[in-house]
Amino acid sequence: MREFRSTAAPRLVALLWGLAAVGLLLFLVVRANPNAGLLLIAAAVLGGAGLVWALTIGIQRLDRAEVGAWGYEREMLVLAFLLLSLAVPWRIELQVAKAGQIFGWSAPLAWLAALGLVPALSRRLRRLEPAGLALSGVALAAWFGWITWLTFTPAFRSLHFPFLPVDLLDYGWYLAVAAWAIAVDGAAVRAAREHDGRASAPVLLAWALSPGAGLVRLEHRTGGRLWLLATAVAVFFLRGTSYSPIEFAYWVGIAGQLPSVTSRNDFEVFAALTVLVWLGSIAAAFWVRRHDAQESG
Repeated sequence: MREFRSTAAPRLVALLWGLAAVGLLLFLVVRANPNAGLLLIAAAVLGGAGLVWALTIGIQRLDRAEVGAWGYEREMLVLAFLLLSLAVPWRIELQVAKAGQIFGWSAPLAWLAALGLVPALSRRLRRLEPAGLALSGVALAAWFGWITWLTFTPAFRSLHFPFLPVDLLDYGWYLAVAAWAIAVDGAAVRAAREHDGRASAPVLLAWALSPGAGLVRLEHRTGGRLWLLATAVAVFFLRGTSYSPIEFAYWVGIAGQLPSVTSRNDFEVFAALTVLVWLGSIAAAFWVRRHDAQESG
């Protein structure tokens, strides 16, 4: 059984890359077909999946851990989100404001966020994990702060449009945030195991900055992950209040102007909801800490 587990993962990687090569070859053969792009997308997905598995195998061998067919599940998910975030845009393109599209691989803050998550991928680097997670969190917050600042600059204010940060943020940043939240959850699980779920107030506050992680640090995993899920749902709806790059491009293309200005009350509602859920997760962590202390006392 051990021999099978040690060879299953490399064979799976070879299979994924083989299928990706077939998809790419078929695309080259039928590229004149309007639907040929689907083959290219499929090849990219298969090739990317193979790359994630291959990197996970490398990390496991570096850690001298047994290489299973599925690898480190949590670390693999973090790695997948991280690589994808670097491959896609972090800021949309808005020609009328002379703002070009910014991809993750071309943004220093994106690379800082990625660098901070590297210790969370390998057991050999665990001692650097707290500092890495803090670095990654600061880089993600700095990107959001920079995007917010852009909406107040003359290039955007002169367009007389109520720009909001969600209008300019693209999917790369959200994927990096997801990778960070998953990595923090894993680190909180390990810290709770090492300290039997006990944490001082300052330590708990540091963990609780990531929604639900404070409760996970106190060994209340189900409650913590429900708060994380609630925050993700609120952010999903908040993202839905934004104008998409397609809308901006469409209106600029046909009319040479931005979309008609409408009320942004939906943004205010979901922004308030997101903040309330986040604050609620922090309050829940401290309430549980106090309750557990009373019970143990």
